[in-house]
Amino acid sequence: MSPRVSVIIPVYNDEQFIEDCLLSLKMQTFQDFEVILIDDCSTDSTFDIVREKFSDPRIKIIRNDVNLKTAESRNRGIELARGEFIFFMDHDDMLAPTALKNLTDYAQEFRADVVHTSIFFTVKEEFHATEKDFNDWEHFKIDEYAKQEDRSEPELMTIDLNERLNINFAQHQTHCTIWMNLYRREFIEKFNLRFFDLVGEDTFFLFETLLTAERFLSIPGGIYIWRKNSQSISHSPSVNMMEKIFRSIDFAARRMRSYFEIFNQIPSATQYNCLKFFIYCHMTDYKAREFYRNDLSFNSFDKMLEDFLNPIFGDRTLLMKTLFHNSNLNLFNLLEADGI
Repeated sequence: MSPRVSVIIPVYNDEQFIEDCLLSLKMQTFQDFEVILIDDCSTDSTFDIVREKFSDPRIKIIRNDVNLKTAESRNRGIELARGEFIFFMDHDDMLAPTALKNLTDYAQEFRADVVHTSIFFTVKEEFHATEKDFNDWEHFKIDEYAKQEDRSEPELMTIDLNERLNINFAQHQTHCTIWMNLYRREFIEKFNLRFFDLVGEDTFFLFETLLTAERFLSIPGGIYIWRKNSQSISHSPSVNMMEKIFRSIDFAARRMRSYFEIFNQIPSATQYNCLKFFIYCHMTDYKAREFYRNDLSFNSFDKMLEDFLNPIFGDRTLLMKTLFHNSNLNLFNLLEADGI
């Protein structure tokens, strides 16, 4: 018999936190789920810990023959999932004990393709969980930024794509992560939704679900416990990473345009707001929020940005540069550190 939910977790060398992650699943009030751990060629004791401490037939360990990275590991998990719904987790995070129950209850009541939560909780990097923490889990701290986005009642998003995109991207009312959402597997398969090997693959997956989900439900409260991990890629910026970001934005811009050609009723202002949101999510993740340093650094970055954007946007390059700068982006420390 198939489980209601498939929880997909890509894992690479996470001996420090995998126990917390799986303990939070063990403590769920809803137990009709499977866990698909995609091992992306780990070299530490992560899976010794899993085997020793979590003898549970619902936990399936799938080993990649070669390092596929996060996006392809998630795609492999989708192919193997048997649940009615799919939930994606990061290997160093946790779920509140009522998470899967709340999500599936709302999904059933509203016949939702996607259920989106507005807030999340945070813990410090050094935090280690016990069963007692999940019995009294409300002591976890609500993220202050996310708290502003909470709602009092569940709400199905409008089916008008222009309005939906403006509400969620232009006004930043949807967080650019996948781990605040439950997805109906039938919906993912219907539109063949998959992850691309991008910086910020979460954001683009969210974008595609917003364009394709007929019933996208936002609900009150939070279900996800996010660990502030200093080793995460999102806290380790470099100029090379900035180049990868630019290439990801290039891909996103081209693929967004292919969608907009299909949904040609979306005004150009909304199209650019979507791309601006994609940029915004990348750059806030990479700690690039302060703006002015000095003219020389600004000119160096501005010229590099123009050279990158011009082949993509042509006479709209100036507009795209403005979108970058208006998002309060600052790569100056990174550029100077690398001698640019």
